[in-house]
Amino acid sequence: MKKYVATLGILCSAGAAQALDCAYQLPESGLLPSAASLTIWSDVSERHGKASSLGLQEYNLVIPFSDPRRTHFGKWAFNAELDMSLTTIHTSGSLEMHHDELYSASLPLTVLRSLPEGRRVSMTLIANYATDLSAQWDGLDVGGAAMYRMKHTDTFSFSAGLLVMPQRLEYGLAPYFKAEWKPTQDWNITLKGYNLEALYSITPRLAAGPFIMGEGNTWAVRTRRGTELFSVRSLVAGVTAEYDFSEAGQTKRIVKAQLGSTLATTARFQRLDSGKHTNELHHYHPGFYASVAVDFRF
Repeated sequence: MKKYVATLGILCSAGAAQALDCAYQLPESGLLPSAASLTIWSDVSERHGKASSLGLQEYNLVIPFSDPRRTHFGKWAFNAELDMSLTTIHTSGSLEMHHDELYSASLPLTVLRSLPEGRRVSMTLIANYATDLSAQWDGLDVGGAAMYRMKHTDTFSFSAGLLVMPQRLEYGLAPYFKAEWKPTQDWNITLKGYNLEALYSITPRLAAGPFIMGEGNTWAVRTRRGTELFSVRSLVAGVTAEYDFSEAGQTKRIVKAQLGSTLATTARFQRLDSGKHTNELHHYHPGFYASVAVDFRF
């Protein structure tokens, strides 16, 4: 990755930048993490009389490789980052896992271009590796995303796009929507994919409100049947609060906390082939959900 960053720097060096019309800059903090989070799902028992339980803790870290506000190629801004997570799974009974630590790393490379009237288009190439480390290259998936912001005003914006991940998504692709609406000065309602939240500004720095979202991930894991895809999905609802601790002259910096419940949780083992046949499926009762995060990526 250092070689990748150095190559961009050479291409957009003082001599080449004028000819290529490009510029490359790291964030002001360099290669230090720009976001981190901890998420906890409490252990819950299985529905329908099956004897198993499921719980997890997830640790996420984001390392930036460019500042999209100061990195561009012609009229296209450029962003690159490394998203990493470690998920510790707690299982018992009929839900058997050979390894209780699951790893995920994603490298999205995004180009963005602003258009007249507040519109914007973005395209992303995504390399994702998610596995228990025993599945080797079966954990690698390469896909992409395209997004178009078709409307943008002071109170409302709406974007639509398509996400393509052949191995991670049930049908290989899925639509993606993003919207932000300020019905009043104090309320801000946002939709990002499967996450919906409404925040009320209590003070200029503190906001809180309800949320509902889809959570989960998919990994390639080794089981008694061989290598399979293991997916955990849950519908989560609760309350969220965020505090902006940025100082004068700094970009927005957020600490965010969420408390709620996992309402409907499933754990699924599927074949690796294109049909994604389900070999094993578990449904779980509601449980406790908590998350805390810090984010400098604004």
